[in-house]
This record gives sequence, structure tokens and C-alpha cells, in this order.
Amino acid sequence: MKSVAYLSTVAVLLFAGSAAMADPISYTATVTAGSVSNALSLLSDGIVPPDYTSWEAASNIHTNDPGTTIRFDFAGLMRITGMLGAFDNNDDYVFTFYNGTTPIGQTAALSSDGFVTVQAGGLETFEGNDTSDLHYYAPFDFSNSPLVATSVVFSVGPNNDSAIGIGEVQFFGGAVPEPASWAMMVGGFGLAGLAMRRRQRTALRLG
Repeated sequence: MKSVAYLSTVAVLLFAGSAAMADPISYTATVTAGSVSNALSLLSDGIVPPDYTSWEAASNIHTNDPGTTIRFDFAGLMRITGMLGAFDNNDDYVFTFYNGTTPIGQTAALSSDGFVTVQAGGLETFEGNDTSDLHYYAPFDFSNSPLVATSVVFSVGPNNDSAIGIGEVQFFGGAVPEPASWAMMVGGFGLAGLAMRRRQRTALRLG
């Protein structure tokens, strides 16, 4: 029975590991309020603009409407373990996570506690819970407490100058396995373990 338990444990770890891997999650972006310039596909092209790129550069989307919201829809239920973004560096931004229509969590993508004093304006990149940049607070690290979501809604925080630019938005993690997939995986490893145990018994009898 040890073989069965071992293989079942391996199955669980494989699923858990696959969900926690830092792979970019594909999404469909839609403007749900306001408007933006340039194509939303720029947000997921894998190209992160250099720091201090102009907020209205052709490499990113931009808007003068702080009421603009963008919805990021995933193909299914995803376990979010991290985020990355390139944002105009003197505005506040909020990402609200949803499971279906239910909001399940919220994190500030860039929180300035009022208007930020910067040495140079433009976009800056935020990844993980990196605190090396003294201007901003950006808790992007969900590895210890991942969120399970089907979509995320971006909005502009209350502190902004009505000149908004975004160069890239990435979410990391993986799909949440369906219960049936869990059962099939664990069951398959269990059957394989039983077969191995029977072969071992047969080999002992023959020996």
C-alpha cells in the first residue's frame, strides 16, 4: 500500500506544482468603461517598456479618462500566484479579482499615498513584492496566498492626474484542475501502484 500512497502523493504534488509555476496566463482584455488609445493587445505582447517611457508612447495604451476600466478574462478558473505590470508612475491603480461575478480580492497595483514625487515621469515596472523602488508600494506577490479567479478588473485609483499609461499587464500561475481531473489522476496512479505491488508479489513467489 505504500506504493499506492506514494504515487497518489506524487499526483497531488504534480497538480499543485503545475498550478504554482510562473507561466503567463493568457487573457482577453476588454475596455468596460471609458476609452483607451492603441490596441489592448499591447498589454500582453510580452514587451515591457523601459522605465520612464512616456505615458503616451506608441508602445502602450493610454487615456485621459481616470474612469476607464479594463476587464481581463481568463479561459477558466486560474490560480494567480503573481503579477507584473508597467504603469505611469504618478497614479494609483487597483486590480479587483473575480470568481464569476463575485469579487474575491483586491490589490493596489501601484499605490502612491497621494501624488508621487518622481525624478522622471513615465512608466515604471512592478513585479512581485519588490520594494527596491522607494517611490511606490506594489504588493504583487501572491505566492503565499494565491487568488483563484476567472477574471480581473483594472481601475484607476483616487490619486491620479488624468493622464494614464499602461505598457504591460501579466498574470502568473496556472489552471485549477477540475475535480474529475483530480480523481482521474489520483485513481490512475493508484491503479498503477496496485499493478506494481502485484508484480512484486508475483516476483517474490517465483523467486
